[in-house]
Amino acid sequence: MGLRLVGTTLFATFAIILLGLAKLHQKPLCINSHFIEKITFADQSGVFRCALNKTVPYSAEFKKYEKLLESEIVPFERWIRSYLPLKSPRIHLHLTPSPQLIRVAGTQIFLDPKNLEETGLLQREILRLALKNMEPKPTQLEALAEFYVRIWNRSFYYQFGGMSSYLSYQWWQQYNKLDLGSRHRFLGNLLTTTDHYLADQTRIADFDFLLLTSQLTGPTLSEYDFVQQRSRGLKFGIWYQNYIYHLPSRSRLPSDYFQKIQAHHFVWESCADLNLQSLVQIPAEVRKLLVVQNCDPQQKIDYTQYVEKGVESFAAQYPKLSFVRFDVPSLKSKKDFINLQYKIFDLMSKRQTDNPFFTAFGWQEVNLDQKLQIYVPRAYIDAVEFFRVQ
Repeated sequence: MGLRLVGTTLFATFAIILLGLAKLHQKPLCINSHFIEKITFADQSGVFRCALNKTVPYSAEFKKYEKLLESEIVPFERWIRSYLPLKSPRIHLHLTPSPQLIRVAGTQIFLDPKNLEETGLLQREILRLALKNMEPKPTQLEALAEFYVRIWNRSFYYQFGGMSSYLSYQWWQQYNKLDLGSRHRFLGNLLTTTDHYLADQTRIADFDFLLLTSQLTGPTLSEYDFVQQRSRGLKFGIWYQNYIYHLPSRSRLPSDYFQKIQAHHFVWESCADLNLQSLVQIPAEVRKLLVVQNCDPQQKIDYTQYVEKGVESFAAQYPKLSFVRFDVPSLKSKKDFINLQYKIFDLMSKRQTDNPFFTAFGWQEVNLDQKLQIYVPRAYIDAVEFFRVQ
């Protein structure tokens, strides 16, 4: 009986020792973050950043989101700090159910856990707070503009593409604060010194819609500001004379840098009948091109219908306007097989399916939408999607 009791006691002692050793080697509940000081969950449990070495009670909520938090925060912070060694803003992240997508108060971020995977949402606010207390001197503005454009350009490579719009807007803002000499130096370095910037620096701004217009007034910019506010996810630019304006910041770039711009929709308004050569020189990153013929200096064309509802609504709004909508990659795919001196509207007015231009894209027939008075080709390659000629 005595031996049995001793054996049981020894076993219990051994188990306690093993449990103690396990706890010593157990990873503490903490977030491996530089910018986030603390995370609090809906059940009031919470964790601190690992560097603080604070012991906290077990949190089932943290274990539930631990892997997702680590994957969303740690690589992003490491990436940002490789460009700029920012100090910690000591962020307190609240992961609690909320009707709002995200809310920020001081250095506190309130985020519904279901939005953790919303691309770029949390990262954007972390970066904004990390930079908030950094008030650069005039000599540092150029460095900050460089920082934004470098991380923006690499955002897709490092799978932070969801921040593209935010980063693009921020570097335009910083660029706009530079004096004239600094702007020229900054752009020169950006486009020529690839060892100073990143070797894959191929574009310096991206837009969902870029409008090349013959007229630009303060009210015009205000109208597109209003459209941009209604469609907050979209990025707008207006090209007028020698500058491309970014909305809503109103900052601008010399139009010489057009080849370094990406735009999903490009609207080219012109009185002249452009030739195909001018179209195939458009940057490869432009997807859809709407060419509009407008020879009336008094006619100000409103493109908000095109932006918000598409080409059909735009056609209904302007029943007498001549235009052609191209798919640029499809058009470029046959540039070596077509006569690039063809004038666009002259070519469309004839619309002969046996013309070498149309046979190159496999035109079968051209159907007229009686209501909108626009032609819709049926072809093997949809280089021309819609057109109307008067």
